[in-house]
Amino acid sequence: MRPVLPIDETRYLTVAWEMWLDGNWLVPHLNGVPYSHKPPLLFWLIDLMWHVAGPGEGAARLVGLGGGIASAALTGVIARVLWPGRVGIGAWSVMMTAAAGLFTVFSTLVMFDLLLTAAVLLGVLGMLLAWRRGRFGWWALVAAGIGIGILAKGPVALLHVLAVGALAPLWMAQAPSGGWRRWYGGIGLAVLGGALIALGWAIPAALAGGPEYEKMILWGQTAGRVANAFAHRRPWYFYILLLPLFAWPWGWWPAFWRGLVARRWRALEPELRLCVVWFVALLVAFSVISSKQIHYLVPDLPALALIAARFTVGADGTARRRDLLPPFALLVVVAALPLALDAIAAMGKLALLPAPLPALQRESHDWPALALLALLAVLYFATPPRATAQVAAIAGGWTATMLAVHLLAGPTILPAYDFGRIAGEARAREACGVAWVGDYAGELNFVARLTRPVTLVEAGTLDAWLAAHPGGIAVDRYSNRWPGLPRQPDRTLDYRGKQLGLWLAPGDPAACAAKPKR
Repeated sequence: MRPVLPIDETRYLTVAWEMWLDGNWLVPHLNGVPYSHKPPLLFWLIDLMWHVAGPGEGAARLVGLGGGIASAALTGVIARVLWPGRVGIGAWSVMMTAAAGLFTVFSTLVMFDLLLTAAVLLGVLGMLLAWRRGRFGWWALVAAGIGIGILAKGPVALLHVLAVGALAPLWMAQAPSGGWRRWYGGIGLAVLGGALIALGWAIPAALAGGPEYEKMILWGQTAGRVANAFAHRRPWYFYILLLPLFAWPWGWWPAFWRGLVARRWRALEPELRLCVVWFVALLVAFSVISSKQIHYLVPDLPALALIAARFTVGADGTARRRDLLPPFALLVVVAALPLALDAIAAMGKLALLPAPLPALQRESHDWPALALLALLAVLYFATPPRATAQVAAIAGGWTATMLAVHLLAGPTILPAYDFGRIAGEARAREACGVAWVGDYAGELNFVARLTRPVTLVEAGTLDAWLAAHPGGIAVDRYSNRWPGLPRQPDRTLDYRGKQLGLWLAPGDPAACAAKPKR
C-alpha cells in the first residue's frame, strides 16, 4: 500500500543492501562509507531474510513485523507474570499493544524501534521474574535483553530497561527477596552481561572500521544525541504535546481514565505502580535528552497497554456505550475527511487547500469512505456494554481506519515519496554514472538495486560532471538551487511537497554497459 519511505527506510535498506552485496557483516556501509549511526542487528536480520526469500522490500518488512509480533507476545507474558490470577489479561494486553496507534504504524516500517521494543520487554520480563520468583538466574534474561537492545539501537536500550529496575523502590511494596543489595547487584551484573554481548560485535567492528568509526560507535553517537543533539533537536515539552498521540486509542477511552483516576497512588498495587513508573520515567528522561523523535518512546507503549488491560479485565468488566464515543469520534472524522474534501472541491474552493490535497479528490473515494463510516456505525451501536467488547470494537475500528487511510490517500499522496519512479532510469545508467547533488542518505542504492556507490557532487560542479559522464544521470531534491545552475533539469517530479530534479547526460547508456566496474 505504500513505497519504501525516504529518508529513513531508504537509508536502512541501502545499508542492508550494501551488506548483502559486499558480505561485510561486521562494519555496515552506506554508499561505500562506514555507517556508524546505528548498530547492525536490523541489517543482519534483513540480510538473513534475504538469504531465505531473496533481496526484496517485502522480505525486509517482515523484520519489523516480527519485532512487533514478539513485542505484543512478550507484553502478554509480562501481564500474566504481573497479574497471574486475572484470567484473560494476557490476551487483552496483547490486543491493546498491537492496536496502539504508533505501535501499529511502526510495526510495518523498516526501522529499529520494534526490535528495540522486543529487547526491552525481554529485559523487563527477566527483571519481573527475578522479583517474583527470587531466583538470581533470571538476571541472565535481563542481560540478554540489554545486549540485544544495544545491538538493535545502541546504549539507549540501557535507559529503557534500567528505568524499571533502578526505580524499584517507587513501585515495590517492600524490599525484594535478598534485599536491595542483591537487587542492584543483579542489575549491575545484567548490565555487564549485556555490555559483553554488545562488545562481542563492537570491538571487532571498531578495529576493522578505523579510528573515526571506533569513536562514533563507542561514544560519539550516544553522547551527541544526549548532550547536544546534532539531529532532531526538540524543546523539552515535545513529548508532552504528543501525549494524546502516544495514548491513542486507549487514552481516549473513558474507562481507562476512570480506572486510573479512581485509585490514589499509595493505594495502587505494586504492579500498576511499576507500569506507571515505567512510562512516566521514560517520558521525563527523553524530555531531558536533547535529541527527540516521536518513535523514541515506542518501546514504552506496552506499559500503557498493560495499564489499560488491567482496568479492562476488572472485577465487573462493564462499560458504558458512551465510553466508545471519544475514540470513535476521531475515527469518524478521519473516515469523513475524503467526503468533506470532495464537497469542498464541488464548491470550487479546493484551491484554498495546499498540495497534495487536491489530488485526493476523486469520486472513487466516496464509496470506500461511506463503507468505513457504515462499519464504524455498526461497531459503535452493536457493541454490548462490556469493557472487553469495547476493546475489540476500538481495535477493529482503528485497524479498519488505518487500512482505509492507506487505500484512499496512498495512491495519490504516497507516490511523491516513491524513489521507485526513477529506479529504472538510474539502474539503466549506472554503468555511465549516477550522481547526487548535495546531502545523500542512500535514497537510491537499494531502490534502484545499484551495485556501485552514488557519486556526490556540488551544485556548482554538476555541469562538469554531466559533461564527463555521457549517458549518466544526476539527481537533486532542492529546487531552490536550480535557478543558479547553467543547465535546468531534464525532468522534475513532485517529492514531499518539493521538487526532484533529474539531469540526463547526453549519450547512450548502453555504450557504458560493456565497461568494467570501477
